Amino acid sequence: MNPCVIAGNCQREIQEADSGRTFRYPVSFRFAVVLDRRSFPPSDFTVTCAGDPALGFVSNVPVERAPLYARAFEGVRAGTCTLHDGSFNVTIIIFELPY
Repeated sequence: MNPCVIAGNCQREIQEADSGRTFRYPVSFRFAVVLDRRSFPPSDFTVTCAGDPALGFVSNVPVERAPLYARAFEGVRAGTCTLHDGSFNVTIIIFELPY
């Protein structure tokens, strides 16, 4: 099992400083990416998944103070996705928790 799930401290907010990192989250976990729109325009933000999309968009996201913006996601099935905007990129691995 993912240690962050056991400890209850999975990183819920990903920022520019996290670029290049890989994050592992269980299915149904929600997290957000918060970026500065001056460096990372929202229109350039992309999500690419291997196979069926492992992430779903969450629409009820608190509004960030300008110039920041947020994109929120929930793990919907096991898989791997890359989130990208200009020089920012992170890999998200969604996994099933054992029952």
